[in-house]
Amino acid sequence: MSKYVRVMDGTVSNASGLNTPIGEVVEARDWDPNATERDDIKGINFSTEESILRWIRRGDTIYDVILPKDAEVKKVPGTFTPNGLFRTNKIILVNPVKLNQDLVLDLYNRSNLPEKTYHDVLAILAIRGFTKAADKLIKDKINDDNLDIYIDDYIAFENDINDGVYGLYYEYKEKLLNMKNRKINLFD
Repeated sequence: MSKYVRVMDGTVSNASGLNTPIGEVVEARDWDPNATERDDIKGINFSTEESILRWIRRGDTIYDVILPKDAEVKKVPGTFTPNGLFRTNKIILVNPVKLNQDLVLDLYNRSNLPEKTYHDVLAILAIRGFTKAADKLIKDKINDDNLDIYIDDYIAFENDINDGVYGLYYEYKEKLLNMKNRKINLFD
């Protein structure tokens, strides 16, 4: 069985601003147990080790998730990570670990995402500066048949950057364009 995890900026959710002390039960500010639509469910997000790569833009620290016995959990429909995004009304976070190159590469190696999700993941890895995983994703996933689609989706992701933090986004954009123009080999 997959382990549940969550990524945040330290102990603060960058989605809600909710401070989540380590090892304590934290309750969601908003929760609708009858909701079925993604935007209506509210609650506290968490994911699986196989899907968290899509959500590493959410922070610098990964936590193991413990769900209290009385916690309610909803699988979030319509996301880039089918079977990989959940919300709950109560959560306990333990074992904080700062994200780093090797840990993110390990998460990439464990990931099991839909192919199209990796297009966004590449942009997320570049923005966060996780070059080991970004380079491995390029080597593993991109080929002559899908390079144009990766480029289009990568460039479109720029519209989702609303916090002004671009990291290595432009460097990897140039790398993809150079691959297309054959200035560099697909596997360099």
